[in-house]
Amino acid sequence: MRHAARLFVIPLWMVVQQANGTVHAQAAEVPNFTGTWTVSDQQDTGASPLGRQFTVTQAPGAITLETAGNAVTYQLNDSENTWTTTTVRGETRRRIARARFVSLALLVTTRTEAGTTGTWEDLMMLAPDGKGQLTLVSSSAALYPEGAMNTKVFVYKKQ
Repeated sequence: MRHAARLFVIPLWMVVQQANGTVHAQAAEVPNFTGTWTVSDQQDTGASPLGRQFTVTQAPGAITLETAGNAVTYQLNDSENTWTTTTVRGETRRRIARARFVSLALLVTTRTEAGTTGTWEDLMMLAPDGKGQLTLVSSSAALYPEGAMNTKVFVYKKQ
């Protein structure tokens, strides 16, 4: 019986080692989104955090997303990236974002601290669709109805 247990343990150990190697290899592969991206059709991009067009600059460990002249650089190690914005009414908002790749998708969560207005968190995911396009999924806090999220999907083509 002891011999049969050894025969089972060795193949199981080999499967675990192979799985670990595969996971590490996949984690090391980060897609390159560098370039200018434009919405692929007549979608209403009013709710898109990246608007109708955005530009990506990518370096090892960091990615910069620029839209309408505003650029934000995210460290891709899930650490906090902090910056301040001012609304058209002159209100200051502190933004704290975390970014990382989940498989081939870029995941960005952004917490907004808006003083007496409150604090909320939004999510943005950019993923290649295998056809040379990027799909953006955005889920942001809704003012109305209370307790809801506005979730939108946009498709962008590289220029």
